[in-house]
Amino acid sequence: MDEESNAKLERKVVCSNIELRQVLPPDSFPNGTVTLILSNNKIEELKNGSFIGLTALERLDIRNNAISHIEPGAFLGLPALKRLDLSKNKIGCLNMDIFKGLVSLVKLNLSGNLFSSLSPGTFDSLVSLKMLEFHTQFLLCDCNLLWLVLWIKERGVTVKDTRCSYPRSLQGQLVTSLKPQLLTCDAPLELPSFQLTPSQRQVVFRGDSLPFQCLASYVDEDMQVLWYQDGRMVEHNATLGFFIEESMVQNCSLISSALTIANIQPSSSGNWECRVRTSRGNNTRAVHIVVLESSAKYCPADRVSNNKGDFRWPRTMAGITAYLPCHRLASGAALYSGSPVEERRAWRKCDRAGLWAEDDYSRCQYQKDVTRVLHIINQMPLNLTNAVTTARQLLVYTEEAANFSDKMDVIFVAQMIEKFGKFAEKYKELGDVMVDISSNLMLADDRVLWMAQREARACSRIVECLQRMASQRLASGAQGYSTNSHSIALEAHAIKASSFNGMTCTLFQKVLPERRGPRELSARDRDPDASRDRQLSFKCNVTSTPSALPLKNTVVEATVQLPPSLLTRLSAPGQSEEPVHRLQLLAFRNGRLFPTTGNSSLLADQGKRRSVVTPVILVTVDGQPLQALRSPVNVTLRRFARGGDVVAATWDFALLGGQGGWETGDCHIVSSDDNFTSISCDSLGNYALLMDLSEIEPYSPSTDLLHPVVYASATILLLCLLSVIISYIYHHKSILISRKCWHMLVNLCLHIFLTCLAFVGGVTQTRHASVCQAVGIVLHYSSMATVLWVGVTARNIYKQVTRKAKRFEDLDEPPPPPRPMLRFYLIGGGIPIIVCGITAAANIKNYGSQINAPYCWMAWEPSLGAFYGPVGFIIFVDCMYFLCILLQLSRHPERRHELKEPTEEQLHLAGGAGAHDPFSQGDAPPSELENEHTFPAQLLGVALALLLSAGLWVCGALAVSRGPLLGLLFSCLFGALALGLGAFLIAHHCANREDVRRLWASACCRRGRDYSQQVNAPPAPPVFAAGNGEGPKHPGSSAESSCTNRSTSSSLRGPAQGSKLTNLQAEAAQREPRPAPGDGAAPGPAPAPFAPDGSVTEQSPDSEAQMHVAPVEAQARPNGNAAGRPQKSRARAHRASRLAVLREYAYDASTSVEGSEQNCPVRGRHDGHPRGRRAAHLAHRGRQRSQNQLEASSDVSTAQSQPSLNADEGRESGGGSNSSRSEGGLEADEEGVSSTSKGSSKEPANAELEGQPKSYGLNLANQNGLLKDSVQNAALLINPDRNGNIKTGLWKHETTV
Repeated sequence: MDEESNAKLERKVVCSNIELRQVLPPDSFPNGTVTLILSNNKIEELKNGSFIGLTALERLDIRNNAISHIEPGAFLGLPALKRLDLSKNKIGCLNMDIFKGLVSLVKLNLSGNLFSSLSPGTFDSLVSLKMLEFHTQFLLCDCNLLWLVLWIKERGVTVKDTRCSYPRSLQGQLVTSLKPQLLTCDAPLELPSFQLTPSQRQVVFRGDSLPFQCLASYVDEDMQVLWYQDGRMVEHNATLGFFIEESMVQNCSLISSALTIANIQPSSSGNWECRVRTSRGNNTRAVHIVVLESSAKYCPADRVSNNKGDFRWPRTMAGITAYLPCHRLASGAALYSGSPVEERRAWRKCDRAGLWAEDDYSRCQYQKDVTRVLHIINQMPLNLTNAVTTARQLLVYTEEAANFSDKMDVIFVAQMIEKFGKFAEKYKELGDVMVDISSNLMLADDRVLWMAQREARACSRIVECLQRMASQRLASGAQGYSTNSHSIALEAHAIKASSFNGMTCTLFQKVLPERRGPRELSARDRDPDASRDRQLSFKCNVTSTPSALPLKNTVVEATVQLPPSLLTRLSAPGQSEEPVHRLQLLAFRNGRLFPTTGNSSLLADQGKRRSVVTPVILVTVDGQPLQALRSPVNVTLRRFARGGDVVAATWDFALLGGQGGWETGDCHIVSSDDNFTSISCDSLGNYALLMDLSEIEPYSPSTDLLHPVVYASATILLLCLLSVIISYIYHHKSILISRKCWHMLVNLCLHIFLTCLAFVGGVTQTRHASVCQAVGIVLHYSSMATVLWVGVTARNIYKQVTRKAKRFEDLDEPPPPPRPMLRFYLIGGGIPIIVCGITAAANIKNYGSQINAPYCWMAWEPSLGAFYGPVGFIIFVDCMYFLCILLQLSRHPERRHELKEPTEEQLHLAGGAGAHDPFSQGDAPPSELENEHTFPAQLLGVALALLLSAGLWVCGALAVSRGPLLGLLFSCLFGALALGLGAFLIAHHCANREDVRRLWASACCRRGRDYSQQVNAPPAPPVFAAGNGEGPKHPGSSAESSCTNRSTSSSLRGPAQGSKLTNLQAEAAQREPRPAPGDGAAPGPAPAPFAPDGSVTEQSPDSEAQMHVAPVEAQARPNGNAAGRPQKSRARAHRASRLAVLREYAYDASTSVEGSEQNCPVRGRHDGHPRGRRAAHLAHRGRQRSQNQLEASSDVSTAQSQPSLNADEGRESGGGSNSSRSEGGLEADEEGVSSTSKGSSKEPANAELEGQPKSYGLNLANQNGLLKDSVQNAALLINPDRNGNIKTGLWKHETTV
């Protein structure tokens, strides 16, 4: 087996990747070679007999070489060859002689070569062929390949992955799936390869030489390659310097030709073409040549911005045409494909003088969407079936005519109106739409209309089209026709001259009765661009005298009186039948469709110095203006602006070269008053009044003012709100209110303030659209935020009322992370911002002054979903919270106050017998209150604020939206509610609070400040008299102090605290008998002696301080007397009674100095408490009651005491209860034995005590009873033993008695 496998390996020869230039001689390979691999080399040619002698060869791989020519008989001598791979070479010619002798060939791969077609009979000698692959990027599936398709089907050969590359109609289709009828050689001619080198524009100097080469795929035998210059054939001419090489066929696949232009002259400039001519057709490639003189000029770099984009033309040589690609639109912005991308170029020519000449941007698309859409609509063909539909589509786009910024927008609309006019005779609806489109177009900017008129007479064409449209409607047999819009009114009548006795037509518009009523029109009504619901209309009566309008709430804009003799001159005598005349009246709200574009200094406007200040009235008969009337036409026009140098004028379309202009020849002013001017004209035409507005400004539409009572009451409300906000922000450290309630109250007042300010200052700012929209957005946001902050406040009260007590077993668990205040702001302010943002993003015009609403707010339909619905739901939720709070307070009347969060020590003390009660029972100590207001008071404040605010804004909305009488009534109600809301907020949140009153008093008068300083001043260290255990009270520590257990000010550090404490301790130790050594007491130094003046020695403060108080770090230190500690033997009953006493007084003041610093007198922003006389009185009363009960409890504890223990035992007992310490409570030692003082303090301990503030218990006793400290307002729990000793435990900041 090994010999057989070695033999097979010897039969395979691999010669790839060795850069062979030609095939090695056959004798270089073993005679028994079965597989020969020659791939990835540089073989260029296969000669005849290249593989003779390799009779056993079965596989030949010559792919990925450079083979371009194969001689016939190249594969002779390979009778056993079954697989031949010639892919990825440069083979262009294949014929039947190449594959002779390959009778055993089964698989042939010719893909990736250069041939575009195959000659018939190429594979006839391959009798055993079963699989063929010949895909190339030039494969042309035409009539020349028909034989191969038939041969493949006849022989049953499998063709693998071979697809057509040309023509484009068959591109990508499998050859085996082609139908024979698709393989044709009809025009147009498509060449797989056609190249002209060079292919880009050539700029050469005079006398240069320029060669060209043209290369094309060879598809027909009759192919010719010809050369042309500017459409003229060029032949070989050595005199002119044209040298042409004959066409040559290369590799049976390409045909080429070369042209050389020697000694180029300026006459050689132009387009040069290489044209391939066949019987199927022609194909051309061209290049432009520019011949320059040696001293050429240049056009400077230039920037052009137009409606097709921004083009930056580079510095260009004279005589050259510069090209720039058109700006590509954003993805999805193109609405039509147009020409291919490579052809969308703009060009600009630089002439021989170095100046920019003509240009062309027509291939580029318009940059603005509106212009592109209007251009597309203008390109659409119109007929009877789609005229009305297209007109309605155009009407939709002209609704935004105020935003037109391109003159082409107006030109396209004018062209479409002209097209619609051809079908207006058959469709009355089409005429109405045309008038609406023209009316919308009058909202465009004056400059845009002026440019469109100057460019294409767009405005004049629109007016003329409307005149023709009215005549066409009457020509169809109708007796009359009328239509109107917000800026244009049209009236037409068919009249006979014999029956015409004169006519008076009145142009009017309706006025909304909700706000205006019968009173005089405001400046808003004088605005020529009034709201679109005010339709212009004509009312005509057959009389020559004007009559009153029967319609109510109308404003007359103009009247036209036509004389009875108007049609007399038109009737010709002798006619058998009297003709019917078509009388037309056309009115425009202003003169925007009559812009003057030319030099009109000699006309009525005197070079645009005068402007049209009245409506424009057009009167024609049979579409033609009449001149030299027998009786004049009287026209009365209402002015919407004031000015000087008034003239009456008519518009003539023929002036200024067809641009049109105003002239004054046939009209003169008859009379004039404040608002109306009457003119008389001797001809029919377009009538208007022109004024010089440079001296007197036009009417400035003033803002409608609210009733004075609204401004007065709103000012008082704003001052009240501002007082509350400033008080709570400036004195935030001194007002007793929880942190959450402080944020909610300030934000509630702030949003009511913002709503009131926006309402009073901007609800009637309807003149400026942007300002009005901003006011609507602010009102929407602030009013919704107000009700949301009310809801947040109500929810907070409900959570406080229903708060559950904390259990002891939960205390060992880590406390939950604090929840940030940001969540309330996300609800109270974030939700309104999101709602307002979505509403404005959907359509910014949802805000501002709407139709039938002369005030700044929101449109009715969007407001239902964006304001009224959400606000109604929020108010409903607020009321549900109010109801739940009332139910909870009725069930639990003891829940009145909001208390502070209990500390860890309080929870441990309360956890021994149950849970900590978070609510106050009756009158709670002021130090434990979180908010001075009770829960019912908080509920009253937020509920009444919501009620008054809702009523206030309902009355405010009705005051600005109703008529004069109802507006006055609701304005008064608004004032009453505003005063009530302001008074309530001041009274409830300021005047009714003792802390705010005190702060106001201290800020307003010196007496109040002195009182505040006396109450809040930190007490000075007391001075003790010698030999007396009770020191005198400090003047600043009286019953008026509002802070229980007040300690020395936190600024008193170091020796001051130590001396004060040591004096008390030394006096107690002086009365303490020293224990005998035999009693088991721990030996220690004698107490420090007292000085004659009652003070201790210098050593006393340090030693006594270390004896009575052990720092936290000292609790874990090893004790040398640990062997003498007795085991704990406390009774359960005694423990229960002791914890009950401590829980009962858990809310009294702390006995530690640190506890006093934490609870009084200077706190954080929301942890302060009142310091008034009432609070001090309550604290004093609680102290007296606590002292009486604690003295009784001390007697019971003394009777049950055991023999005295040493100081170390007392420390162990204190350390064991360290986890149960509570702020505000002290635990008496159950043994009742006082501890002796420790030994002399060490220097590190002294340094530690001096370096940081320590808290020391002040529960000292003497033989006379309770020793009261004037600085401490807490009840001192005293339990003296029979020896009167004092023992210090290991509790932090505690001393047990």
